[in-house]
Amino acid sequence: MFDLEKALALWRCQFANDRHFLAQDLDEMERHLRDQVQFLTDTGTPEADAFRLAVDEMGGLAEADDEYDKVYWGKLKQHQIIAHELAIRFGMLKNYAKLAYRTLLKNRTSSVINIAGLSIAVACSIVAFLSVQNLLTLDHHHPNIDRTFLVEHTVERDGWEQRWGRTPMAIGPALEADFPQVERAVRIAWDGGSIPFDGEMFEELITFADVGYFDMFTFPMQRGTADALADPNAIILSDAMATKYFGDEDPMGQQLRISFRNVYTETFTVQGVAAPFPNNTSIRFGFLINYDKQQTLGTTDLESWAALTAGTFVQLHDPADAAFINSQLDRYLPLQNAANEDWQILSFHLDNLRHPSEGAYMVQRRPNEVAHPVLVLGFVGMALFMLALSCFNYINISLGSAARRLKEIGLRKVMGSNRNQLIIQFMAENLLLCLLALVLGILLAWAVLIPMFNARFVIQSGMAWGENALLWVFLIGLLAFVGVASGAYPAFYIASFQPVTIFRGRQRLADKTWFTRVFLTFQFILAFLTVIGGA
Repeated sequence: MFDLEKALALWRCQFANDRHFLAQDLDEMERHLRDQVQFLTDTGTPEADAFRLAVDEMGGLAEADDEYDKVYWGKLKQHQIIAHELAIRFGMLKNYAKLAYRTLLKNRTSSVINIAGLSIAVACSIVAFLSVQNLLTLDHHHPNIDRTFLVEHTVERDGWEQRWGRTPMAIGPALEADFPQVERAVRIAWDGGSIPFDGEMFEELITFADVGYFDMFTFPMQRGTADALADPNAIILSDAMATKYFGDEDPMGQQLRISFRNVYTETFTVQGVAAPFPNNTSIRFGFLINYDKQQTLGTTDLESWAALTAGTFVQLHDPADAAFINSQLDRYLPLQNAANEDWQILSFHLDNLRHPSEGAYMVQRRPNEVAHPVLVLGFVGMALFMLALSCFNYINISLGSAARRLKEIGLRKVMGSNRNQLIIQFMAENLLLCLLALVLGILLAWAVLIPMFNARFVIQSGMAWGENALLWVFLIGLLAFVGVASGAYPAFYIASFQPVTIFRGRQRLADKTWFTRVFLTFQFILAFLTVIGGA
């Protein structure tokens, strides 16, 4: 015999555990359902059929849940119980975290494997990010970089056109004298020097620069002032060279005796020490001496069109004037080509340091670096391969360990947990694991990988937490990406198990499906590609 009150109680029970439905909502829904049943029975429909038709017309839990979810927070605000709901949500998240922690401890072997794999991938990704960031922002820390240009020239050698960063010594002073648009021109030159110190002989690279060097490029002084560059007998050291030669002792006023090409020997007084260079600088020096000092070291004519210097930088008042100056540079070709018949230049041009021209990385003897696209793609590819490999590894292990959690999933669903709650639980477990992997990855990058890379590359990397806001954004994004990429599919897959199928022993696990086999295949492919690419 059909009992309407029992049927209504059972119908209401399915909504009782869903937080989207307040008691007032269920009362209103029940009234509508009763009214519809009453209407159908009045038209001659049997009460059992009327109830079934009314329920079908109103929709089940899934349909109603979506609709009530849209207005849930509005109802909480109306009833002034948002704070209470937030406290409950926080308690639920706290319980999810505790459950995730206990699950990780319970599955120690798989957790250690996943954390180890993810932490290595995270460490590689951090190194790749810092390296790419340095490469793409080379020398951007100089305030005048937008209006600073490198003078380049093109020559034809063996039937091929080549671009060179070296320039005739005379072109810098000529540009400064001939064009009012030029604020200053700075030449640099390099020479090898032998420095006897404390019973040893050190071979060092010595940089010569015009006095406007510190006006064009911003290198803060740790000791002394930039004015020391005007003194031909003074030498300015980098922080690294000051530490190398003098340690904790004050280098100011100390004497350095330098032998150039075993022919010219000069004694210089240390009158300045530059502050440590930023990581993303390619314009750097260890020992800096006035450009004119070369006159006493064998280079007699510093304004020769025949001799080439390592580089000439030009700073303009307005970077838009570069196009006009480029159109006028051909006036210097006859002067240079007449002075040096063995090095016939086809053209001169200016290249902006902040926005270098296409192919700038191919310029011969360029005095400042430009990121090679292959190098940038190599770092990005390495990080993506490592992340993909570790995520595939995590997915395969998670799916393989699902068999041990079948009864847990079945019991939780029988006790009233819905699919979304299980997905949140599994994602919380994965997020905790990824957070641990992120912390270990940061430590691994800081203690091992970054020092290893710095020992092999001129451009240094470092985790400057207080100065690199993009690093924080990257780490948060990396955590979110790895958490979703590695945990989404296992969470949705495991949460879809049905209790009846589980307890009847008919649940088909993922290790026998084509999808998991594809994951495993990709894992092996990525492993081989990562090893080959690294080698």
